[in-house]
Amino acid sequence: MSRILPLILCVLVFCLIGCASASTNRELPSQKLDGIGDLTHIFEIQGAGHISPFNRGKVENVPGIISAILPTRGFYMQNPLPDDSDATSEGIFVKYRKVQTLSVGDLVLVAGKVDEYYPGGESTGGLSVTRIKLPEIAVLGSGYEVPNAAILGTGGRIPPSTIICDDAEGDVEESRFDPEADGIDFFESLESMVVQVNNSRVVGNIHTLYGEFQVVGDDGAHASVSTPRGGLVLREGDFNPERIVVDVIEDISIVSHPENMHVAVGDRFEDPIRGVVSYAFGLYKILPTTPLPEIQKGDLARDTLFYQASADELTVGTFNIENYSGRSSEAKTTDIAETIAVAMGGPDIIAIPEIQDDNGSINDGTTTAHGTAGKLAAAIRHFGGPHYSYIDVEPEDGRDGGEPGGNIRVGMLYNPDRVSFAKVGELNSSLPAGFTESGGTAFLSPNPARIEPGNAAFAASRKPIVARFLFRDRPVYVIAVHFNSKGGDGELFGRTQPPVFATEGKRGRQAESVASFIRQIRVKDAEAGIIVTGDFNDFHFSKTLEIIADDFLVNVAQELLEPNQLYTYVFEGNSQTLDHILVSPNLYNDDTKTQILHRYSEYMYGERQSDHDPVVAALVFDWL
Repeated sequence: MSRILPLILCVLVFCLIGCASASTNRELPSQKLDGIGDLTHIFEIQGAGHISPFNRGKVENVPGIISAILPTRGFYMQNPLPDDSDATSEGIFVKYRKVQTLSVGDLVLVAGKVDEYYPGGESTGGLSVTRIKLPEIAVLGSGYEVPNAAILGTGGRIPPSTIICDDAEGDVEESRFDPEADGIDFFESLESMVVQVNNSRVVGNIHTLYGEFQVVGDDGAHASVSTPRGGLVLREGDFNPERIVVDVIEDISIVSHPENMHVAVGDRFEDPIRGVVSYAFGLYKILPTTPLPEIQKGDLARDTLFYQASADELTVGTFNIENYSGRSSEAKTTDIAETIAVAMGGPDIIAIPEIQDDNGSINDGTTTAHGTAGKLAAAIRHFGGPHYSYIDVEPEDGRDGGEPGGNIRVGMLYNPDRVSFAKVGELNSSLPAGFTESGGTAFLSPNPARIEPGNAAFAASRKPIVARFLFRDRPVYVIAVHFNSKGGDGELFGRTQPPVFATEGKRGRQAESVASFIRQIRVKDAEAGIIVTGDFNDFHFSKTLEIIADDFLVNVAQELLEPNQLYTYVFEGNSQTLDHILVSPNLYNDDTKTQILHRYSEYMYGERQSDHDPVVAALVFDWL
């Protein structure tokens, strides 16, 4: 036995040495490249800008080590002989279908045509990806180590945390290139390179359709304002360019990720995330080249109301219930009902944007939503909530946008034990809100009614609804809105800088219509309380909210909450406020309370029953 053991050890050592030499080429790439002649380096092709100086031209003798392979599409390679400039990327994509003949770690020499490729087409307004197409490829060796990943964060390059681009007035491809200060240029300078993010914190939930989520490195040490729950707050002038998109759908051959990944805001990856930087459809992103590390779950708790309202306080809320209809699942009904009854404390009046007709997306001319509302109200009672009554004004079939057949609208639930409502006139989808007078008192007519439903600003969009209530014999007008969405706005990382937010104009016109009606209320019913609430699809600092406020209304959450608490929605890693409660000065005083209940926006798509967080406020008339 004593003679056999040394023999076994020798064999093992020989095998280990053999395996090591097979997996890693010890000959330096520079030695392999000696004598080839003039080389064209990747940093020369990429250049310090968004468009290659070689665009549409041919290049030869481009050396690179393959860093990642996309089956049937091509491969990424990185320069083994980099320059010392952070402004020029050392990586590039090579379009090549026969990738089965190649391996990560191959040292290749490529010739071909340089091409700026616009994912989805140049007309989409996105940026291009520099690549080499129609290549001729020579493999000079295998088993080379891929160049070290560029660290994004401490110990490497720290992404800009405020500015996406401040050098362009139009086409960013023609503007000054400033990767130190501008986020859009920073990520361009890393295009197709291998990068590494350490101690990542998730700031945007995974989208099951697109397979993307957003992180910040170093647990947010270099990020802007973080929410108490781990997200990133979108602020005026700061759309958080430090967000890093991780794409787990892109099919890189050496990578597999857990199926049905559960990623929510506040989760962490303690081990590094590595991948190549790509761009598609308005987003720079990392395509992981190694399996994602284990997720450290944040286990966010769902908020409930932290205060108890008194009998003297009128409680109001808004809750976008995301395409709720009479055909919605029992799970959705139960969850939303429990949120309203328990978490929100059963507000006296609650605006519910995105309530659909009784049969949802079935497009058969049905417009009534009283069956939908009745189903929800019954579930709320089951959880001990108020015995709500429901009001809306039915839209004309197919005229208010949203899911085809759904006839989306803004409705209201109110507690008749706390507030009284007197119907006036017949409900009519085309009849605008107005006023009648009786005994010196102005009354809304019809009640409820839609505000300027014929105004072109509301074409193919939800019309605001207004209702007049009495609370302790005091008149209160509640206007519930669901303004035009942001769909169609320019991408934050698009070619046009600053981005064109084309939808702002329509929301501005919608806001002006509502503001004009508020001015009428102030003339006709001067001592009434006024509340405007719902899904404004715009930020608290936006022109839309400025128009609505009209130097009169108070945005309760903006006044009472800390800046890092101002969010009701998470989009692409930006925590932002789209849902608001604005009140007249006679409803705002030192006793006013409000809360945004974070129960939905931060959680994974497909595993939540709404995409908006509800908002609640407790109000006291200043003369009570």
